Amino acid sequence: MSDNDERVNAQLIRFFEKVILNTANTYYKKQEEIQKHEQLD
Repeated sequence: MSDNDERVNAQLIRFFEKVILNTANTYYKKQEEIQKHEQLD
């Protein structure tokens, strides 16, 4: 039981790390695009 729980926890942590990284990457890309547009104005 505890072995299984640890495996599930590891999978959840990996999943959340991916989600957080994807969210951060998307956010920074949007910020870069906004800055480029502001420089063009």
